[in-house]
Amino acid sequence: MATVGTLAVNVIANTKKINRSLGRLQRRLKRFAGQLATIGGGLSFVAATHSLIGFDNAMQKSLAIMGDLSDTMRNDLRKEVINVAGDFNLAFDSVADSIFSLASIGLSAEQSLKALSVAGAFARAGSFEMAKATELLTDAQNAFGLVVEDSTQNMLNMTRVSDVLVKANILGAASVEEFGAAAGKVASAARNLGLGIEEVVGRLVRLAKANLKGDVAGTALEAILRELPDRALENADAFAQLGIRVFDSGKKFRGLANIIADFENSLEGLSDAEKIASLNTLGLGAQAQSVLLKLAGGSADIAKFTNALREAGGTALEVANKNMTRLSKALGQIRKQFMFLLDTMTPMLDMFSIFIAMASQMLKKINSMVAPLTNLGKAFSLMAPGIGKNVVKLMAFVGGLSAGLILIPKIAFGLTLLVTSIKNMTK
Repeated sequence: MATVGTLAVNVIANTKKINRSLGRLQRRLKRFAGQLATIGGGLSFVAATHSLIGFDNAMQKSLAIMGDLSDTMRNDLRKEVINVAGDFNLAFDSVADSIFSLASIGLSAEQSLKALSVAGAFARAGSFEMAKATELLTDAQNAFGLVVEDSTQNMLNMTRVSDVLVKANILGAASVEEFGAAAGKVASAARNLGLGIEEVVGRLVRLAKANLKGDVAGTALEAILRELPDRALENADAFAQLGIRVFDSGKKFRGLANIIADFENSLEGLSDAEKIASLNTLGLGAQAQSVLLKLAGGSADIAKFTNALREAGGTALEVANKNMTRLSKALGQIRKQFMFLLDTMTPMLDMFSIFIAMASQMLKKINSMVAPLTNLGKAFSLMAPGIGKNVVKLMAFVGGLSAGLILIPKIAFGLTLLVTSIKNMTK
């Protein structure tokens, strides 16, 4: 029994020791976790501050070309940039940069404010950076003459261009960016003939399915639109003989769908050599002929594409939402609210700049005081190298200490300003 009792006592004692050891370990782990949290929090703060500075710099650059703006408009633009970046999960500085593109085509601050969400949806739908998306969108809108002074109508026109280009991506075998680039190339010639963006992009969809995309497709279609009217006037008899009418009775351009249908009827049943011979009689260049042959036979498809593009309203926003998962949408909202919180810290950046300037001045004074002492130390080193080194170290220390003592009141004053500012912000 004594042996059993002793064993029980030993077990209890050892158990208590183990529990104490585990308790100490637990406390150490908690302290370590706290240290890691502090380090992580510090790194997060640095990253967040860096993001805020990048956003602030981009806003300053973009707003600089807009002239004098009221504080209210500046704040409204900042808020809208944060909203758009969060809603479509885009980079804050990239969205801020897009204001520069909007202003570059002459949009006012109010017009830009209303256009940002349209450009954001276009960027997310096309899966490219906001700044690039805005440039493509505004270039196409401007080229088709759809930039107007009324802010609401201008936003509707931009939405129309955005929806057409995104819908084209769904219909054809090319990216939103490629359709945007092609539309920009052909817009001027199309506008001279009174063609709308839907009719032009409908032809580009047809060319994309024939593996003609981007700038190449735009340049090729432009060649047709520039050559057809001129050749039809120069070679009227040849066009009439083939039954191809480029102008109606009122001398207006009949539209590509009707003209392509005439070409199809004229070339039907001919061999490749006969088709080329017929086109040569019209005086058309090789590039225009090549594109016409690609479009011929697809007039029904072109009409279908054009009608689909005319009914494309809401496509960009719909695709943008589909391009984001539920998680990415939630993270975007968190990023938005966090940036709103960070944006309230912007006044503190001015305070930090004071300390950076003070630190720069302190280093400058230290350098100016240490330099002559170092030269004096070099003189000592010539006499006695061992003593000289110690003198240099001592003088450098004294010089640095003197500079530090001189600037301590300034640093204390700066800290007082910072603390006062933080208290005022938290009231």
